[in-house]
Amino acid sequence: MNKFEKLICNNSNAVLARRAANITTNAKIAQQTIINNLTQKLMDIELRIADATDFAPDSTVSLIPGSKNWDAKVWAQNLQKLKMEKYNIEINLKLAQETYDEFFTDEPINSEIEDK
Repeated sequence: MNKFEKLICNNSNAVLARRAANITTNAKIAQQTIINNLTQKLMDIELRIADATDFAPDSTVSLIPGSKNWDAKVWAQNLQKLKMEKYNIEINLKLAQETYDEFFTDEPINSEIEDK
């Protein structure tokens, strides 16, 4: 009997396990991609916040902090928007990580539970 025949006839549990492993790998990668994308967005927002809160003079000979046409209202609104974006991304990232942990971290085997 060849391998193909064995896969069809013999152990249906092996086929099911192989399919489950493939589906699991795909789902795990998809969830990790969500986490990675959110982490990247969070890093981008943090860089933008750092830029917005950098009041250093434009040159080493300037005695004026910030830029020449700095507007407090525009700055405050921009910073508020950035912090709200950061907050929302952090919540989404927390939820994505919780989903990953719930479905893709190894659970103890029954004998491990009984030993404890």
